Amino acid sequence: MDLPSGRPPPTIDGLGAASLKKLELARALATQPKLLLADESLNGLDHSEMDQAADMLGAGSRKEKGITIVWVEHIMGVLMRVVDRVVVLDHGEKIFDGAPQWHNPIRASSSLSRGGCGMMLELKSIDVGYGGFQALFDVTMNVEAGEAVAVIGSNGAGKTTLLRVISGLLAPTAGAMTMEGVDLIATAPHKIIETGIAHVPEGRRLFPRLSVEDNLRMALSSPPRGKRFAERLDYVYGLFPRLRSGAPSSPAPCPAASSRCVPSRARS
Repeated sequence: MDLPSGRPPPTIDGLGAASLKKLELARALATQPKLLLADESLNGLDHSEMDQAADMLGAGSRKEKGITIVWVEHIMGVLMRVVDRVVVLDHGEKIFDGAPQWHNPIRASSSLSRGGCGMMLELKSIDVGYGGFQALFDVTMNVEAGEAVAVIGSNGAGKTTLLRVISGLLAPTAGAMTMEGVDLIATAPHKIIETGIAHVPEGRRLFPRLSVEDNLRMALSSPPRGKRFAERLDYVYGLFPRLRSGAPSSPAPCPAASSRCVPSRARS
């Protein structure tokens, strides 16, 4: 999961699709989130890189990083190696919520080891729409701390909409939603990110005219709690070692008001 070594271009314009996808994931993980919302984060990766992504988001790595995942993905072979539970949406309605239908001893063991971790995310009877079009109907979903939950379904089923609701990009028209007891519906989006939610959205949300390091700074635009900026970058470079040598220095911090900044870390 490393970006190409060697001298990089001054901006990320010259990076290939796979490298840009890795940077998106690196930027989200730079926030050290409690809850990672990943929307088709494997697109553009080859088989070896997908394996690395599965290892990075697997049970052992999640436990080490303290990350819970809600993952929208179409590449089922990789997805089912990672997740503990599957939620299936169809035309905006939840039609299944449970364990995958084939046995995975590693996944089963990780699920049992989460006992007592507590509930992290709770959605109750969520409705949401775009103008006059209703996209989600009465969706209820709970996610335990440390769990990896796959959200699957056909195109237009409401998967991306669900993640956008959780991260505050769309306001539900009915229902309730909490993150560790915090009422997300009553919380402004710029405050929702402070609960520890990081969203890797569908479609590239990078800054093509900025360098690799500037794009990482966007993830850290709010002051880290208990960590200096340099220490947070060290965390990213530990996950993506070759990124350290490939990121040009850029001392100016990004504007905190940017609408594309990735959520800041909520834990010290």
